[in-house]
Amino acid sequence: MQFAEFLSEMGIDERETLERFGGIQMLMEKMLKSFLDDQNFSDLKEAVEQGDAEAAERAAHTLKGMCGNLGMAELSRLSANFVERVRSGDTSKMNEDFTGITGEYKRVVGLLKSYYEV
Repeated sequence: MQFAEFLSEMGIDERETLERFGGIQMLMEKMLKSFLDDQNFSDLKEAVEQGDAEAAERAAHTLKGMCGNLGMAELSRLSANFVERVRSGDTSKMNEDFTGITGEYKRVVGLLKSYYEV
Protein backbone atom coordinates (compact mmCIF):
# COMPACT_ATOMS: atom_id res chain seq x y z
CA MET A 1 0.00 0.00 0.00
CA GLN A 2 1.29 3.44 -0.92
CA PHE A 3 1.56 6.15 1.74
CA ALA A 4 -1.17 8.22 0.05
CA GLU A 5 -3.54 5.22 0.08
CA PHE A 6 -2.77 4.59 3.73
CA LEU A 7 -3.51 8.20 4.64
CA SER A 8 -6.75 8.10 2.67
CA GLU A 9 -7.84 4.96 4.51
CA MET A 10 -6.99 6.67 7.79
CA GLY A 11 -9.14 9.64 6.76
CA ILE A 12 -6.14 11.96 6.76
CA ASP A 13 -5.92 14.84 4.29
CA GLU A 14 -2.38 14.26 3.01
CA ARG A 15 -1.71 17.75 1.66
CA GLU A 16 -3.05 19.60 4.68
CA THR A 17 -1.37 17.36 7.23
CA LEU A 18 1.94 17.20 5.41
CA GLU A 19 1.90 21.00 5.32
CA ARG A 20 1.78 21.00 9.15
CA PHE A 21 5.03 19.06 9.09
CA GLY A 22 6.76 21.51 6.76
CA GLY A 23 6.29 19.16 3.81
CA ILE A 24 8.62 16.61 5.41
CA GLN A 25 7.01 13.19 4.95
CA MET A 26 9.59 11.46 7.16
CA LEU A 27 8.69 13.73 10.07
CA MET A 28 5.00 13.10 9.51
CA GLU A 29 5.58 9.35 9.46
CA LYS A 30 7.66 9.55 12.63
CA MET A 31 4.82 11.35 14.40
CA LEU A 32 2.23 8.89 13.11
CA LYS A 33 4.31 5.99 14.44
CA SER A 34 4.78 7.75 17.79
CA PHE A 35 0.99 7.87 18.15
CA LEU A 36 1.17 4.15 18.91
CA ASP A 37 3.15 4.93 22.09
CA ASP A 38 1.02 7.86 23.23
CA GLN A 39 -0.60 7.40 26.65
CA ASN A 40 -3.54 9.83 26.33
CA PHE A 41 -6.04 7.18 25.27
CA SER A 42 -5.00 4.96 28.20
CA ASP A 43 -5.26 7.93 30.55
CA LEU A 44 -8.73 8.71 29.19
CA LYS A 45 -9.84 5.11 29.60
CA GLU A 46 -8.63 5.01 33.20
CA ALA A 47 -10.28 8.33 34.04
CA VAL A 48 -13.61 7.24 32.52
CA GLU A 49 -13.47 3.94 34.41
CA GLN A 50 -12.83 5.83 37.64
CA GLY A 51 -15.52 8.41 36.88
CA ASP A 52 -12.93 11.21 37.09
CA ALA A 53 -14.43 13.81 34.76
CA GLU A 54 -11.61 16.32 35.25
CA ALA A 55 -8.85 13.84 34.34
CA ALA A 56 -10.98 12.50 31.47
CA GLU A 57 -11.46 15.99 30.08
CA ARG A 58 -7.71 16.68 30.22
CA ALA A 59 -6.80 13.41 28.49
CA ALA A 60 -9.50 13.82 25.84
CA HIS A 61 -8.40 17.41 25.20
CA THR A 62 -4.80 16.33 24.68
CA LEU A 63 -5.89 13.43 22.48
CA LYS A 64 -8.03 15.82 20.43
CA GLY A 65 -5.09 18.13 19.81
CA MET A 66 -2.70 15.36 18.92
CA CYS A 67 -5.18 13.78 16.52
CA GLY A 68 -5.93 17.15 14.98
CA ASN A 69 -2.24 17.77 14.32
CA LEU A 70 -1.89 14.33 12.76
CA GLY A 71 -4.95 14.85 10.55
CA MET A 72 -7.00 12.14 12.29
CA ALA A 73 -10.13 14.21 11.86
CA GLU A 74 -12.73 11.74 13.12
CA LEU A 75 -10.85 10.83 16.28
CA SER A 76 -10.18 14.51 16.92
CA ARG A 77 -13.88 15.32 16.39
CA LEU A 78 -15.06 12.58 18.75
CA SER A 79 -12.57 13.72 21.39
CA ALA A 80 -13.66 17.34 20.96
CA ASN A 81 -17.31 16.36 21.46
CA PHE A 82 -16.32 14.49 24.64
CA VAL A 83 -14.44 17.54 25.94
CA GLU A 84 -17.30 19.92 25.15
CA ARG A 85 -19.87 17.74 26.87
CA VAL A 86 -17.76 17.27 30.01
CA ARG A 87 -16.85 20.97 30.16
CA SER A 88 -20.53 21.84 30.00
CA GLY A 89 -21.04 19.73 33.12
CA ASP A 90 -22.79 16.84 31.38
CA THR A 91 -20.95 13.70 32.45
CA SER A 92 -23.98 11.43 32.03
CA LYS A 93 -22.78 10.15 28.65
CA MET A 94 -19.05 9.87 29.39
CA ASN A 95 -19.11 6.09 28.96
CA GLU A 96 -21.18 6.28 25.78
CA ASP A 97 -18.94 8.98 24.28
CA PHE A 98 -15.86 7.02 25.27
CA THR A 99 -17.23 3.97 23.45
CA GLY A 100 -17.31 6.00 20.22
CA ILE A 101 -13.77 7.24 20.80
CA THR A 102 -12.64 3.68 21.51
CA GLY A 103 -14.03 2.33 18.24
CA GLU A 104 -12.28 4.96 16.15
CA TYR A 105 -9.08 4.69 18.20
CA LYS A 106 -8.92 0.93 17.62
CA ARG A 107 -9.52 1.41 13.90
CA VAL A 108 -6.73 4.00 13.65
CA VAL A 109 -4.27 1.96 15.73
CA GLY A 110 -5.07 -1.15 13.68
CA LEU A 111 -4.32 0.67 10.44
CA LEU A 112 -1.11 2.15 11.85
CA LYS A 113 0.11 -1.22 13.09
CA SER A 114 -0.75 -2.87 9.80
CA TYR A 115 0.94 -0.22 7.67
CA TYR A 116 4.08 -0.02 9.78
CA GLU A 117 4.05 -3.76 10.48
CA VAL A 118 4.29 -3.26 14.23
